[in-house]
Amino acid sequence: MNEWDIKSIAWDLTPSSVVVELGGYEGRWSKLIADKYHPRIFAFEPQVWAAEKYRKLLGAAAQCFTYGLGTQDATLPMGEFETDGCSFTRTTRTQGTGELREYHSALAALDIGAIDLMLMNIEGYEFTLLPHIMPLLNVKWFMIQFHCNTVLDFEFYHEWRFDRRQTHNLMWDYGTTLSAWERKV
Repeated sequence: MNEWDIKSIAWDLTPSSVVVELGGYEGRWSKLIADKYHPRIFAFEPQVWAAEKYRKLLGAAAQCFTYGLGTQDATLPMGEFETDGCSFTRTTRTQGTGELREYHSALAALDIGAIDLMLMNIEGYEFTLLPHIMPLLNVKWFMIQFHCNTVLDFEFYHEWRFDRRQTHNLMWDYGTTLSAWERKV
């Protein structure tokens, strides 16, 4: 386990904590969180095959939904399908489709209010989703991986980080690889 993996599972969580993973893939991170803290875990993974692996790995320790959270309800093409890099923003290599549900409506339907910890690793779709959710983001600790491929991506990344300092404290930082933020009280 590398240094950021160790930090990504070091939280003050309890069995009543709510953890949300956007881009659950096969469940590796959620499994570590589940084994250590036994919180309520909700994961969103639009690749059905990966969600099935996630469910087999975690069993009753988490709920994994076969859709991603987005700006609207939609079924969209995904590039790099059937890989860890699968994305709604890529059109390369193998193609498939994935389902999205609007972020706020989906969480409300699942009765998810305040979130203690969220991990967002959604392969470039963060540039679309973040502007949609940030005004109402009700998360105590927020970890994010950015997938910057263009100059505009890097500009967004730097502006987003600058803006976050108004509402969050940077806890630790590995650049675009992974950073963790704590909401200011």
